[in-house]
Amino acid sequence: MGQRLTRGSFPRLGFIDVHIPLGRPGRGHAMVEQALRAQGLVRRIALVVPGFAAATMAAAASDLVAFMPRRVAVALGSHLPVRIVELPVKDLGHEISLAWHERTHKDPAAACLRKVIVETLRAAGGGCNETPQRKRQQRRHDGGGPGDH
Repeated sequence: MGQRLTRGSFPRLGFIDVHIPLGRPGRGHAMVEQALRAQGLVRRIALVVPGFAAATMAAAASDLVAFMPRRVAVALGSHLPVRIVELPVKDLGHEISLAWHERTHKDPAAACLRKVIVETLRAAGGGCNETPQRKRQQRRHDGGGPGDH
């Protein structure tokens, strides 16, 4: 740890891309790509895997590079022969949202779980500034759908 991936080494490296949600790139993927492009860096994707564990195993068995949250890299990297280095970009930051069904909004156990999640993220430096709130979405009903008689 403690070394940095240089801008000059970027074009020569092959990267492992992680597509977690439904096998497609998600929000984290888009944030990484946008941050890299803004600084003139482009990844040459050599392998796509479905999760961080698979990415770490592939990196350990090859000369490919995988991006992942530091905490995940440290946890997984403690079991495999990989090096963890800093990116040549500024902190990417990220947004985490909680969503829950309306019927569980007043459930004490569910409310307690949401509170624990928020407090844990806040304590871990996850940038959590909000308390859990239900955001009511307006549902549009056009009629004629299933169950409409």
